[in-house]
Amino acid sequence: MNDLVERCGGAGAEHLWLEVREGNAKALAIYRHFGFREQGLRPGYYPAPNGKRERAVVMSLALVDESGEADALD
Repeated sequence: MNDLVERCGGAGAEHLWLEVREGNAKALAIYRHFGFREQGLRPGYYPAPNGKRERAVVMSLALVDESGEADALD
């Protein structure tokens, strides 16, 4: 993950965005550990058993701070 953050920041990205299944507690914990913050939910994003759908948690990681300086790259 650190390599991805460095590569994206080096390429000029300001944020990384992802979606993760709401029920995937391990993935959510990993992303939070790396500094991703929850931005919202996408209802019915993932297929679930019995024809149901599961929400996705939308998360982002700022690679620059408000001043435009590298943040997550430090």
